[in-house]
Amino acid sequence: MTTVSSPAQLRTILRQYIEEALSEDAERRTSAPRGEPVYGPSSRIGDGRSATDVDLEILNLVLADIGERLAERDYRTIEVQVTQLLTANGLSEAHRNSLSYGVLEAQIQILEEIRRSVLGEAPVVLLPPSVESVPADAPGSASPQFSEVLPRYVDYAVKDKRWRGQSKA
Repeated sequence: MTTVSSPAQLRTILRQYIEEALSEDAERRTSAPRGEPVYGPSSRIGDGRSATDVDLEILNLVLADIGERLAERDYRTIEVQVTQLLTANGLSEAHRNSLSYGVLEAQIQILEEIRRSVLGEAPVVLLPPSVESVPADAPGSASPQFSEVLPRYVDYAVKDKRWRGQSKA
């Protein structure tokens, strides 16, 4: 197994995680139908609520929940993802907590950037990959994309955390 000898190497793994998630989100946003929410159900549109409002409601709820999990260092909901990242990058179990904490921090950064995109404050710009980027077929891309996990998380929150209309509003 590879040993991460510096926080900089762990940051590189997390930076790649963020870049992949934002790239996936950009693709999802640009392929979404006009006037439809990207993250929430279209059934929530109406009564003065736009697709943007629906997306912001979902993003804000998920952001608050991830922030709470980060503050409590509750890594249960990301165990599978962290295991995949550990395996894909050849890291030992000794790095699980650091990586778990970093993944939650990264998810917050991702959601904040997505929220800026929803508000039109951070336009989707397809920039060339950075020097440190790893090709898409690299071992690190085995973990699920954040945008794939987000809808499942909302379903989980509705069922297990008992989110209701007002929780999602």
